[in-house]
Amino acid sequence: MSGLASLLICGLLYFIVAWVLKEDLLDDKTSELEQASDTAYSLLDKELNNARNAVDFLHATPPVHGITRALLNGGIDPLENVAAERWKERLTAIFSAYIKSTPSIRQLRFVSAQNNGKEIIRVEKRSDAVTVVPDELLQEKSDAFYFNDIQRLKPEEIYISNIDLNREYGVLDVPIWPTFRVAKAVFDENYNFFGFIIANFDATEVLGNLTNIHSNLGLSLYITNSEGYFIVAPTKTLEFGQDLNNEDANWAALANGQPLPKASQVSQILLANETHFALSKNYLYSNRGNGQLVLISTLPKSTLDAVWQPKRLAIFIGVTLLFLVTFVFIWFYKRYLARLISLYDDQSRYEAIVAGSSDSIINLDRNGRLKSWNESASYMFGLTLQQSEGKPITDIIPVDGRNPRLEPSLYSSIIENNQSVQLEVESYNSRGTKRVYSLSLSPVIPKDSSIAPTVAAIVRDITELKENQEEIISMNDSLEKQVIERTEQLEIATEEAVSASQTKSAFLANMSHEIRTPLNGIRGMLELLSRENLTENQVGYVSMAKNSIATLSILINDLLDLTKIESGKLDIELTELNLIETTSAIMESMSINASAKNLELLFDCADLNYEKIVSDPYRIKQILTNLVGNAIKFTHTGTITVKLASTTTSTNFNRPAIEISVADTGIGISTDQQAKLFKPFIQAKNSIAKNYGGTGLGLSISKQLANLLGGDISLRSNIGVGSEFTFTFEPEIVDPDFSFFEFPKETKINCHLIMQDSRERDILYRQFNRWEMLVSVYNDVQSCINLAAQYPIDLLVIDEHFTQDSFDELYQKLTKEQACKIIVLSNEHYSNDILEQGTIPYGFIKRPILPYPLYLLLKKLRHPNTMPKNLTKLPDAQEILDMPESNYNVLIVDDNEINRVVAEGLLVRFPVTTYSVGDGEKALSILNDETDVRFNLVLMDCQMPVMNGFDATRAIRNGHAGKRVKNVPIIALTAGAMAGEREACLDAGMNDFIPKPIDPSLFESKVFQWLAKASDKNSL
Repeated sequence: MSGLASLLICGLLYFIVAWVLKEDLLDDKTSELEQASDTAYSLLDKELNNARNAVDFLHATPPVHGITRALLNGGIDPLENVAAERWKERLTAIFSAYIKSTPSIRQLRFVSAQNNGKEIIRVEKRSDAVTVVPDELLQEKSDAFYFNDIQRLKPEEIYISNIDLNREYGVLDVPIWPTFRVAKAVFDENYNFFGFIIANFDATEVLGNLTNIHSNLGLSLYITNSEGYFIVAPTKTLEFGQDLNNEDANWAALANGQPLPKASQVSQILLANETHFALSKNYLYSNRGNGQLVLISTLPKSTLDAVWQPKRLAIFIGVTLLFLVTFVFIWFYKRYLARLISLYDDQSRYEAIVAGSSDSIINLDRNGRLKSWNESASYMFGLTLQQSEGKPITDIIPVDGRNPRLEPSLYSSIIENNQSVQLEVESYNSRGTKRVYSLSLSPVIPKDSSIAPTVAAIVRDITELKENQEEIISMNDSLEKQVIERTEQLEIATEEAVSASQTKSAFLANMSHEIRTPLNGIRGMLELLSRENLTENQVGYVSMAKNSIATLSILINDLLDLTKIESGKLDIELTELNLIETTSAIMESMSINASAKNLELLFDCADLNYEKIVSDPYRIKQILTNLVGNAIKFTHTGTITVKLASTTTSTNFNRPAIEISVADTGIGISTDQQAKLFKPFIQAKNSIAKNYGGTGLGLSISKQLANLLGGDISLRSNIGVGSEFTFTFEPEIVDPDFSFFEFPKETKINCHLIMQDSRERDILYRQFNRWEMLVSVYNDVQSCINLAAQYPIDLLVIDEHFTQDSFDELYQKLTKEQACKIIVLSNEHYSNDILEQGTIPYGFIKRPILPYPLYLLLKKLRHPNTMPKNLTKLPDAQEILDMPESNYNVLIVDDNEINRVVAEGLLVRFPVTTYSVGDGEKALSILNDETDVRFNLVLMDCQMPVMNGFDATRAIRNGHAGKRVKNVPIIALTAGAMAGEREACLDAGMNDFIPKPIDPSLFESKVFQWLAKASDKNSL
């Protein structure tokens, strides 16, 4: 029993001792695991913080924002007045110096958001050589995985990528090397994203250091990225599986689906069929997305068992031999011994880490005397530990009196305050060579108070870094001097350019007046001559001369418009206009030229939802005149279709897109020729000018006018098929619900169309449908006759071509329709006996068919005694001749006798008495004359000797010509064509504006418009 009891006691004692010591061993190894994990985490955090600081430094350099401002302002930095290329040279120099002084940086780039993320600058290091990548090899990075993440950064926010293998042009760099990218976004002055500074860091050294921390302790390290792939692993084949297409090189595959170990808590996991003790730490390097690394420190259970087996055997033997005598002693001794061994191992490992560090690590007492250092310090200072031990640090790093920052009191202060200190000191060795050192001084305070505290100094030689920084500063100073010199040169050049522009503008204004004045005389005399009794040949000669003058006027206007656009002096006068009315006026004026070539001119506005807009009617007419004129010029047979359309969305209801398209069936334009078509003085082919004439200015001016109106002109064309030019712009809508066309909603009009031309028929069909008519379409008269009995006919629209053969039969059937009306579409003046002798109301409309005349004819046929209230126009010549006799007195003021004769001749057939003088002073005299002549209107030239028209008008308005003519209407007659001419006339007090050369119809209409107003007001 005693033996059995002894055996039981021995067994119990053995198991107790074994359990306690194994737990202690596990605690020790767990502590090592935690220390290794903490050290690796701190080292990784320090490396990434250094990377952030490096990118912050580069981002803050002046060239970064200088390039940004320059590229956003036409290549010149408006703040510093420095060209973008100068800034690029400066930033390239900074990149080169920095990458040379920082071993861990392999690439530095400045990437722009423009041009698909095109790199602006790229400096890289290969085989220890710094290379500036030329512009032609710079890459577009908009498709790079990190581009969109960086684009979403806020100011001062740093982007850090995952660690992966470096790729160049999409291919892994060989030999492969791990990298991580650190970037900071660059914003313009309005905080709009412009680009970013990005650095590629070589992660080889830091990953190696992390691995060494664990391997020196007999531990293993795994690092996974956010997707679970290994960046660091004990088996190299598992590393960077994501980049090397190794799908099994991830945690899920290695751990057979087990989750990652818990953070900051040691747990057991099964890896490769072996139990491991594991501890993980999550390092969050980015707040955006899942930007984290997981550091997993592991200890194989087999390693722990290998350590434990000898100890367990020793316990068994010790307990057996010293069962009763030494039980308590052995138990405490083993515990103490285990701890002592653990501390010794820890000290050994720490000493190994210190000895293997590339930095000089020095241990100093509180008086600054050297106690120990590592091999790196011996190498840096060329002394052994025996030679330096006990010496003051100032003997090792001599400093002069100007830099007394290493006095003994410093070390006592560090220990007492328990606070680290960073220093940079300059030192000169025995050969007089200057060295600069960076010192990081930290207190080392043991837990055992019996051990004196010391100071740990980490010393780095930063001499080369300082020299590089000084070199960069010197280069900056040199560049700044160059910038100042270049700025002075640019200021002189700018002053010369402004002076030249002013001279050019003055010359153009003078030439405009001088050219238009004789043109006005020629055109006016031709107009007066055409009103005489001329022979047929003489009429032809006058007509050809008028055409020549018109062509010359267009050429002069185009050249002046082009010059004004290029100098930024062309004004856009926004006013309310009716787009259908404006376009119809152009269609009507161009119909003569189209008819002369037997071309069909069509107008389609069925898809236009808004009639009243705010824009410049003159410029719209100018664009349409060019487009329609070109279509007529380059079309030999077929049709020309002008179409108005509008589109709106939920976001641009008040600014709809208006499209005005001009489509022809002409010669067409090739794709190559389209690219240069809108350039000044350029035509599609060299033979165009020879065969068709023209200067090549029309389309160029039209496109630039479209741009000034906030729109653009596009083109679709095929050789031999035709072309379609589309003018698109977004004007302001005046009244979205306004429509000139009013039809009763309660009664539907049954309209029947008999037309041969399918295109014209389709346009009318859609227009009548828009007017909410019930429309039936026929290809011939007989088809309409067959169906006339089935469907009532309120309105018959018929082509003149079909009013011959079977029309009599159809007309007889229509006489039974009480409400029937007939509209005949004709090309020329047309008459028909059936219609004239019949009882059905009818009317003719001449092509091109325009909406307003068609609508007015419909209103007249349906309601002969009423007309639309919203129809307004200037009086024409016949209406003026029909005016009651009146004694209108008109004063013509012009220094050019021919211009005075022209104006008098244009008014000779009207009830007007004209008076003429040669300058403003004479005008004031005749107006101030106390006679019975009561002037109703003054026609005032602007540029005259003695007193010009502007000063004369101001004098009249100020009462210097008498109170009775103070408010007399004054119309400017000016040959000026520069920007602001109209505004200058109105500002001077004139009522209206007629440009030279004078358009007779416009002249007559405006003169009698103002005479009528003056008459209504009982003007003098």
